[in-house]
Amino acid sequence: MLDPHKLNYFDRLNIREGEVMSFIVDGAATDFSLVLAWTDPPAAPNARRMLVNDLNLDCIVDGAVRLFGGDEAVPDSRNNVEKISFIPQGAHVQIFVRGARLQYGTMQPFALVAAAIADVNAPAMAATAVSTVCSTSMPPQPCVHSNIYSEKL
Repeated sequence: MLDPHKLNYFDRLNIREGEVMSFIVDGAATDFSLVLAWTDPPAAPNARRMLVNDLNLDCIVDGAVRLFGGDEAVPDSRNNVEKISFIPQGAHVQIFVRGARLQYGTMQPFALVAAAIADVNAPAMAATAVSTVCSTSMPPQPCVHSNIYSEKL
């Protein structure tokens, strides 16, 4: 349950290269934002690309609009923190975390945070978490359900 009185998060999840994890928010009662973060291994001193392990955050709103982390028009391949600033209330949202490229290790731990942008008296949002290996094709294939975690602010 995504709740505007709480910080909603998935922490210490692991993803492999080519894996897609999917999370569903259906009919959210408040506007919200998403943040994906991970600790990236250090790059070589003279590396042209500083990001070693690349994960991507994106979502599909109401089956029509695709939003990417960094609020860009394409996936962010430069940063280890990605944010989607605004997702409107009432939307059906399918959220994806993608293991785009892992140059170090076989799995990358990450955290995903969903934060409500709302009046503190707003009703809670219903959410279902989904987590498994899916295809990287567009649109992504359905996944299997798991749990969501919440902690009071």
